[in-house]
Amino acid sequence: MKKLNERKLRWILRELKRGELSIYRIARQQGVTPRWVRKLRNRFRDRSFSEIQIGVCGRPPKPIPKAEKQLILEL
Repeated sequence: MKKLNERKLRWILRELKRGELSIYRIARQQGVTPRWVRKLRNRFRDRSFSEIQIGVCGRPPKPIPKAEKQLILEL
C-alpha cells in the first residue's frame, strides 16, 4: 500500500464528494487499491476537510535521562 500525504488524501476525498470519477479511477490515479479508497471514504465520511490531519508516524522518541545528558556535557 502506498503512503498518502495529506494533499493526496484531501484530493481523493474531494473527488469522491464530487462523484465525477469512479472509485476505481481515483485509486488508479493515486496508485492505491479501490478497497483502500473505499476504506478512506468510510473513515472520513462524517468529517469536514478542516478536521482531516495526518499525524506523525512511528514510535515517539525515548527521552534521554538527565544523568546521561550530564555525563555527555562533562566530556
